[in-house]
Amino acid sequence: MAKPYTGSDATLLLGAEELAKVKQYSFSASAGLLETTSLGDNSRTFTYGLRTYTGSATLIYYKQDDNSNDASTLLKSIINTNTSGLSSTDKKALTMRFKDGTDLNDVAMNVYITGANFSASAGEILQAQISFQATGDLTSVSI
Repeated sequence: MAKPYTGSDATLLLGAEELAKVKQYSFSASAGLLETTSLGDNSRTFTYGLRTYTGSATLIYYKQDDNSNDASTLLKSIINTNTSGLSSTDKKALTMRFKDGTDLNDVAMNVYITGANFSASAGEILQAQISFQATGDLTSVSI
């Protein structure tokens, strides 16, 4: 019988560590097209150009028993007091994974956090939303 994947099969990893409190993540891949039409052609022609990978995630903002907070690690990539701005050292290794028993289905990449915000509502848990842009090729794909 076929097995549908659900949110309970999904995890998000920062480096090799699973982020414990992820509410949602999304990923998008797109390819640009380069026009190859020549004078005298009757129709436009194209070839593939550069690929782009972007995504977002909603993290539940919490503190572990040891006072660590993996949501904070991602947020500090863009929200910080560094007066010299952002740098290439702010790049993070991120993996989106869905599991089927011991079978791991991964999309891994190096990313820059491009946006972050917090939201809080009465009676709700504090959440942090991040958006990211991959740099370079995907580092691993096993889907």
